Amino acid sequence: MKTYLDQREIGPQPTLAAALETARRQAADLGRVVVEVKLDGVDLTDEQIDQPGTVAGERVECISADPRALVAMSFEQAAEALDEARAIQQEAAGALQAGQTDQAFGLLAEAVGVWEAVRKVLDQAPVLLGVSPQSLCPAGTIFQQTTAELSASRSALKATLAMQDWATLADLLNVELDQQAEVWTGLLGQMGQAVRVLALPGVGESESKAKGGAA
Repeated sequence: MKTYLDQREIGPQPTLAAALETARRQAADLGRVVVEVKLDGVDLTDEQIDQPGTVAGERVECISADPRALVAMSFEQAAEALDEARAIQQEAAGALQAGQTDQAFGLLAEAVGVWEAVRKVLDQAPVLLGVSPQSLCPAGTIFQQTTAELSASRSALKATLAMQDWATLADLLNVELDQQAEVWTGLLGQMGQAVRVLALPGVGESESKAKGGAA
């Protein structure tokens, strides 16, 4: 298979698995990660990339990116989604207070989905950079305490749903979870900014080497 990384040929490889491994290794040497793979011009799915033995072709094209840009974008997009979720939570609270439970539950499910996406970003994004979430927080922030407060609010939400206490649920959405959304919208945005200026070991040297090699 002819194999390319960022439009640069990196040599023929016997299998897709070998092509991916070579591209990932060379990208890592430059402080980058592979974010997109095409086989004969068609984007591969995550499942195909995870099981490269299931597909075959002649030309593999890999695209890499600076992991800092990816993580920063993830944090910033999560912050934007959470800011929108605040309005959804308030709308759900209003529906509960009006006795429109079906509408409220639909809105609530949408908001909960955003919170789940935020959790995944917080779990996965720092790992990609090899740093702790705390290291990306502004001074004075205790990440574990902030996440513990969020967990307590979510536990209260689940308990109130189980009790079918709609008045208390509306209050939770209007006050406690609204405050949590405000806190995390700001924190995620700040973490995204911290990532954009983060110095990763070896990245600066690798980028200079790449530029020198292209000259």
